[in-house]
Amino acid sequence: MAAVTAPLVTIASGRLDRRKVLIALALFIAASDVLAAPAPSMAVMAAARVLLGIGVGGFWAMGAGVAARLVPAEAVHRATSLITAGISAGTVVSLPLGALVGHLAGWRTAFVAAAGAALLALAALALRLPSLPPTGAIRMATPRHPCAIPQPASLCWPPV
Repeated sequence: MAAVTAPLVTIASGRLDRRKVLIALALFIAASDVLAAPAPSMAVMAAARVLLGIGVGGFWAMGAGVAARLVPAEAVHRATSLITAGISAGTVVSLPLGALVGHLAGWRTAFVAAAGAALLALAALALRLPSLPPTGAIRMATPRHPCAIPQPASLCWPPV
């Protein structure tokens, strides 16, 4: 789900303030866990997981892209690395940690703990992230071919 929604969220949110988009994506992640914890059926759990996929996919697609707008030019590479590392570490650590909590205290408790962490992250975004108006919209036709972006010819197959 995340792989499918990542480009769609990026395109659909093209004209929206990135702060609002990131907060909405964090809200999807928190809502996913809040919905999953008491899930009375597989249908509710599946809906919760869809919300998670939208939130995580969108965050992966947009998270590192805002780094350049949050720090001075000389710190952009470091900020982008930190954001990407944080997203990656959160993804890698959350799975075994959730499994451990689920094993020790039950799967519902694992979702409650995840919801708590997601709500803390949501609050941090809401309190600390400045307004980030869009700088340009991305459309389905941008770019039409992977090789439309200038690069060494050897990296482009088939040629344009």
